[in-house]
Amino acid sequence: MLSKEGQTMIRCMFRRPVFPIIIEIDGSVISARSTQGLEKKLSQIALAAGRLYPGVDSTGGTWDLYMDGMMLSPLTLRKRPTKKELVALVNGRTNKHPEEVPYPEKSLSAKTFERIFEELANITARVK
Repeated sequence: MLSKEGQTMIRCMFRRPVFPIIIEIDGSVISARSTQGLEKKLSQIALAAGRLYPGVDSTGGTWDLYMDGMMLSPLTLRKRPTKKELVALVNGRTNKHPEEVPYPEKSLSAKTFERIFEELANITARVK
């Protein structure tokens, strides 16, 4: 579905995610702070039809982006990722800057999920 500007329009099924959201797309990781921001980032990426891409919102809720119908849905069988899994996802992504320092995996228990998520969303938001 395209908007009048030619960008892809995303529909949210049942409810909207609590932004920011982090989505993995074939090894790359992007984040967005709004549906419009997500649409803008997705319009710059070649996405395969018929695929679904996993995501996580700021509450730790799991989401899937279905390319057929451009739908963002909370109906997924994946469980909430741990702090360590989320850090590993962002540190292992293919679209990071070559000089970027990995997010430290030490002292994760001393930080809240929300704090870690916000810091990771900020890191992945800088990637073009």
